[in-house]
Amino acid sequence: MVRANGDMHIGLDLDGVLVDHTTWKQLLARKFGYELTAAQTASDAMRRAVPDEHRRAIQAMLYQDPVYALSPALMPGAHELLGAVRSRGIPFTLISRRRDHDLARLLLEKHGLRPGFFTEANTVFVSTIADKADACLRLGITHYLDDENDVLAALTSVPHRYLMDPHGTGPSWPWLRVSTLPEFLAIIERTR
Repeated sequence: MVRANGDMHIGLDLDGVLVDHTTWKQLLARKFGYELTAAQTASDAMRRAVPDEHRRAIQAMLYQDPVYALSPALMPGAHELLGAVRSRGIPFTLISRRRDHDLARLLLEKHGLRPGFFTEANTVFVSTIADKADACLRLGITHYLDDENDVLAALTSVPHRYLMDPHGTGPSWPWLRVSTLPEFLAIIERTR
C-alpha cells in the first residue's frame, strides 16, 4: 500500500545485502574448478566469471542445502542498521527471491534478525524480479538496497535505489553504490 504522506519506507534484499556469501561462494566455486576473488563473488561479477550451469549449481547449494544455507555471516553493521532504522520509526521490509523460505527464516533466526527485526509482517518472499518490483510498488518502498543491477533497474517505482557493492565491482549505473551497511545508514540519516 502506497502511503500518501511520502514517508520513507526502506526495502532490503537478503543475500548479498544483509548476508555475506563471499567465503562460501569461493569455497563452492573451487568444487567446480574456479578460483574466485572476493570481488568475483558479487552477483553481477559472478555471472561473468562462472558459466550459468555451474553458477546455478552453486546457488542451489548456497540457498537450498542447509549446510551452506545456514552458514554465511551477516554483513558487518546489519544489527546496527536495523536497530537505528527502527529506533527512528522508519518502516523497513525484507523482500527476497529466496526459494526456500524456511531456510531463509532459520538463517534470520540464527543471526538474531528474526523475530527481533523481521516478522511475517515485514518479510516478503517473491519468485521473480518483476514480483520484487510489484512488491515495492504495493508497499510504497521509497529506498531500496540490493546487490544486483538488474533488480534495481526493474524497481522503477522506487525513487531511491542503492547498489550494495562491498567489493567495488558494480558497473556505473544511475543509483548510488554503497560498500557497507554503515555507509547506507549514513545516507538514510542524511535523507530523513
